[in-house]
Amino acid sequence: MPTLHEIIEKCLKDLKNLNIYNTPYLTVHTSMKSINEKALTPQILLECLRQSISPSSHLIVPTLSYISTENAGDVFNVRTTPSDVGLFPETVRKLFPQNRSLHPTHSVCVFGDNSEKMCLDHFKDSTPAGKYSPLSINLHNDGLIMMIGCGPFPNTTMHAVEELVNPGYLFSDKKRYSIIDINQNRSIKEYLPHGFKTVMQRYDRLIELLSRNDYLQGELFSAGVLVIKCSAILKKAVPVLEKLPYYFVDEIN
Repeated sequence: MPTLHEIIEKCLKDLKNLNIYNTPYLTVHTSMKSINEKALTPQILLECLRQSISPSSHLIVPTLSYISTENAGDVFNVRTTPSDVGLFPETVRKLFPQNRSLHPTHSVCVFGDNSEKMCLDHFKDSTPAGKYSPLSINLHNDGLIMMIGCGPFPNTTMHAVEELVNPGYLFSDKKRYSIIDINQNRSIKEYLPHGFKTVMQRYDRLIELLSRNDYLQGELFSAGVLVIKCSAILKKAVPVLEKLPYYFVDEIN
């Protein structure tokens, strides 16, 4: 049985092979179950990810809470509202509430020199993935998206692509949310949330548009890893969505 030191060394080696060190931004989606290494906790994985990018890079972990916020009466508390998207983001947001962005449904945790500003600025948006969303910032600044053990389907950055085009299915009716920040200050703000009531997301179709130079495949223990260039998404996905607004969804009968 490998020691904890050996597990950490393998994690760092696997991440190094994915050529992520020099990216300005890295958005990470993770399935801990797919990694299938019990000794690799979410805390250890987070630290390995932070060590695997340069000191000037920013790590972004989506901590979406659209279900939890609605269940709480449309109240979002940056300290306590659970993430709805798995063990890794839920652990990260519990450990680092001060690094979580102020958004009721599509918050993220950010690590890096500019993380505080990015998290506070997200409050300026009135949609889930507007220009102040760290996901959108990554998209427009030559960053990378890493999918660990979950394939290309749960790629939340595609919401930022959709908001550039605004296909007919995207938005629901306006809604007022209560936002509680890290200092327990409460604000009431109106948002235009996403809809998706009549469609099923198919962000896996992005890969069909990309060339082999646009993404890298690797592994992290038992999990397959996909690393996608944001510049390629902007260049190839946006024109397709403009021409075929329902390309990244299937309509539900």
